[in-house]
Amino acid sequence: MCCLSKKRIELHKAFQSTGDQLQHLLNWMMGAPAGLKLNSGFAHFLGHFFLYQSYLWIGYLHILYPIMNTIIRVMALSGCLGLSVLLAAAADIVSLLTFHIYCFYVYAAKIFTLQLSALSSLSRLFRGRKWNVLRNRVDSCSYDVDQLFIGTLMFTILLFLLPTSLLFYTVFTSLQMVVLMIKGILHVVINFLNTFPWYTLVKWLMDSATLKDQISFTNLGGGDGYSYCLNLQLKAMPLPKAIKLTREYNGDNQNISWSELVKNLLRGEVIKPWNKGRKDAAEKKQV
Repeated sequence: MCCLSKKRIELHKAFQSTGDQLQHLLNWMMGAPAGLKLNSGFAHFLGHFFLYQSYLWIGYLHILYPIMNTIIRVMALSGCLGLSVLLAAAADIVSLLTFHIYCFYVYAAKIFTLQLSALSSLSRLFRGRKWNVLRNRVDSCSYDVDQLFIGTLMFTILLFLLPTSLLFYTVFTSLQMVVLMIKGILHVVINFLNTFPWYTLVKWLMDSATLKDQISFTNLGGGDGYSYCLNLQLKAMPLPKAIKLTREYNGDNQNISWSELVKNLLRGEVIKPWNKGRKDAAEKKQV
């Protein structure tokens, strides 16, 4: 119990320090970060909005503090069910404890995507075009002088606000990518433990006859001219080949499209690469 209490205090201090560092980061971004001249009003608005979310996060930590011992105990006991279960519990704990970073990232991504969409729509206004929703294409359109004036005004405002939102989006995307990297490493290890052909490895170590792929004949001599004495031996296949065949049979070929990941980052879409991979795999199985 004493050890659990110490671990709980250490975890609480670590998460409290993370919240404090995040607040310092937001205060820095509301100023002139790296000498950048941002829109002070918009930067303070976004900064105070995210500061309020960080205060909610600190309150969330105070709610978790009384049950921290139970969480640590359950996580430790889950190790009795296997290493993969323990790592899965660790991944869930990371998701719970970085939920505020995910929220910050989603808010910043939605704001950035909204601005990009508005700028793209207003840029078509200057060229005398508009998006036809019914035919799903861009058609020509004539605009009045008032419409062009209002469109130009809104385009200019959004264009000058874009660097501020881009800064917040870049910072929180970087934090979210670090979290996704940690969770991705855990998922890779879990996937390796769950899909690695341990049974094939044991059979190969025991020199099982089911993992033979070559035959060798040895002349024992002593023939009478009309017959030969041969010794037939089955040779085991190499271990990498046996593992590769088993993995291909089980369909273990999950890959991440890095080009799609970069495109989603540039477009401001919410990144969920590992969830997307599992969803695509489930859709392929259904097909």
